[in-house]
Amino acid sequence: KAVIAVSLRQRRQLIEKFRLNMHDPEAVAVASTLILGYKADLSNDVLQAYSKTGTIHVLSVSGAHVALLFIMLEFVFGFLNRFKYGRAVKATLIILIIWYYSMLTGFSPAVCRAAVMISMVIIGKTYSRNINTLNILAVSAFFLLLYDPLFIVDVGFQLSYLAVFGLVVLQPIVYKWFDFSNTWGDKLWGLCSISIAAQVITFPLSAFYFHQFPVYFLVSNLFIVIPVAIIMYTGFAYMILGAVPFLGGVLGFALEKSILIMDKGLALIEHAPFATVNRIWITPLEYLALYIIIVSLFYYLYDRKVWLLKLTLISLLILSVRRSLK
Repeated sequence: KAVIAVSLRQRRQLIEKFRLNMHDPEAVAVASTLILGYKADLSNDVLQAYSKTGTIHVLSVSGAHVALLFIMLEFVFGFLNRFKYGRAVKATLIILIIWYYSMLTGFSPAVCRAAVMISMVIIGKTYSRNINTLNILAVSAFFLLLYDPLFIVDVGFQLSYLAVFGLVVLQPIVYKWFDFSNTWGDKLWGLCSISIAAQVITFPLSAFYFHQFPVYFLVSNLFIVIPVAIIMYTGFAYMILGAVPFLGGVLGFALEKSILIMDKGLALIEHAPFATVNRIWITPLEYLALYIIIVSLFYYLYDRKVWLLKLTLISLLILSVRRSLK
């Protein structure tokens, strides 16, 4: 409780810091949510725009945010590799900062999962150990559930672990669907495959809880990649250097304009024709059938065993009959 109290107090101070050089309340609310996980000031209209475009995950501080912080810290502390014990010192500093950031954002299940996983990856790389992502994912889930077993019924916990599982297992299969000789085409398809894998594996869970499907999720997720990175890095710089005269004003201006441009772009996608399929109501049996279809179909695409295709078609038939009767 004492740690949470400290994190809440520091988070409020940082939000007040945002308000000093940012004049648009909506931009301040999005910055507070996206960077610090503080959602109290976020309006329903903004939430609706992110939800309908399939980018609501951006507003929940999660693995992507921690990964961006990790990349920045790797660059900042890279010079330590030249010293005798530099790699160990660098690993310690990065892990401490990542867990401090997790504390600032309220120790949400998604952030804790990312912090545990990245900490293990850092330790493994520092001591030249082989890294198995699925093992790390399982170990992080074990420790979090050991700390609080009720995380298992938390939607954020479920979505976070499913999304990472999809990226580890399904994304390589999706990526192999097309082969681009052009470097930029290949990079673009790599981003698309990440978005498709995450959306496919989380669709049944999202439909079960939120009853909607964003049709243009691929466009909106590709659109926000650069703005989110700019916002996160500008936000980190502003939190550290915001008190410096002139520099604080420049960083605050850049942060505010980046958020407003991203919001306007998502608003255009939200109001595009047929942007969202609403009122999707599925039962637990249909939810289970959807996951059997997804897992067996992707496994068939990987292994080409006929029984997997038969299982996919039988599950699809059961789902279709259930939906038709309903």
